[in-house]
Amino acid sequence: MSAAPPASAPSAAPARLMAGLGVLFLFGSLVLCAAISLTNAYEGDGAAGPIASAAYWGLLIGGIAGAIALISPVGTMTNAVRGWIVAVQYALVCAAPVLVVIDG
Repeated sequence: MSAAPPASAPSAAPARLMAGLGVLFLFGSLVLCAAISLTNAYEGDGAAGPIASAAYWGLLIGGIAGAIALISPVGTMTNAVRGWIVAVQYALVCAAPVLVVIDG
């Protein structure tokens, strides 16, 4: 009697790939936010407000979320949770430049 073949579990590779790309997008968003902040400082009063600080904190949290989704072992979370973490990462990456523009 042969054993039944193991059920194939869905792979975490697509979510990990999206998390890795999100980290690259996060770097680009950081550069964009810095450029907008410097432009606002040069043209405005020279000081960033609390909304710009929230944008940079959001980028930090997005980076941490991306790192968690990227490097956590396969058995520690389901693919659905990993997908939601990546979605939060992308939301924070997209929201940061908008918040910096609003602060200007």
